[in-house]
Amino acid sequence: MKKRILTLVIIAINFAWSYSQTDTIMNKIKSTDISDFRSRQQIYDFIEVYRQWYLTKDIANIEKVFSNDALIITGTVIETKGNEMQPSTLRIDYRQQDKETYINNLKNNLHIGDDSCKVNIQFENINVVQHKVNKSVYGVKLRQHWNTTGYSDVGWLFLIIDFTNDDTPIIWKSVYQPGDTDKKDLVGLEDFPIK
Repeated sequence: MKKRILTLVIIAINFAWSYSQTDTIMNKIKSTDISDFRSRQQIYDFIEVYRQWYLTKDIANIEKVFSNDALIITGTVIETKGNEMQPSTLRIDYRQQDKETYINNLKNNLHIGDDSCKVNIQFENINVVQHKVNKSVYGVKLRQHWNTTGYSDVGWLFLIIDFTNDDTPIIWKSVYQPGDTDKKDLVGLEDFPIK
């Protein structure tokens, strides 16, 4: 009797999220429709893969996932030092960037080529909303904890993701609001017209 040799090929490794994070994503869209369940699973998978690209500094895939016409808005907290007469103040400066500018800035922020710079990004409080008319478009709002060597912050990330092509989701919009932005001031799907 001949022995069979079984070969196992690993095509991807993903780090698992906690049950509560998985449960949050999977239960946000209240429907028993099987296509919605499939969409929820797809969003779960995509968000984790998207996070992994940042952790591994995979600029090529990050660049591919953004639409060429993507609107990317990033916020930075600016602190004005005070004195005895006037206290310190904080303000948020927002910058609108096109895809090329964002990717170039990201390369600097992730210190591409510098293996000593570590990246740790965590997502929590994930909220998913399906567009009312275009059912393949979802708004994903989440709390992001960003840590790199020499820099860290916490804020809210909002993404508009088009899942028309299941194999290649596309991000149309990305808005990062740093700090403890009041929830009523957070952007959402309703803030952007979608055809």
